[in-house]
Amino acid sequence: NFGTIVGGSATGSATINVAGARTAAGGITLVTGAGLEQQGIITVSGSTGFAIDLSMSATSFILDNGAGDSMTVDSFNVVVSDGTPTRETITLGTTTETYSIGATLRVGINQPGGTYTGTYGVVANYQ
Repeated sequence: NFGTIVGGSATGSATINVAGARTAAGGITLVTGAGLEQQGIITVSGSTGFAIDLSMSATSFILDNGAGDSMTVDSFNVVVSDGTPTRETITLGTTTETYSIGATLRVGINQPGGTYTGTYGVVANYQ
């Protein structure tokens, strides 16, 4: 959840990192105080001690408001926080573990308000 964002007269982007911290770039304003923003959370289950490669099923995903307006989510960051990889190999220490996903939301000029929803896929493959 990228939280509450107000679009403006220029394009912009909102990034949420794996720790849940948001930053803005360009012509948008991040509204604070609502407490809605949160990084993506996934749960991975498998055999303890095995390496698993986590990756996104696509490089971008579309969110829409049901009225024909949309925004793109991309620049996914799985587990790590430096923003460069979209893939991470983890080794399960227990049979079920939780990991975070960060991403960037691309906001258009004068983006209409509303609730935008969509889904993304995460692929987990044993190594």
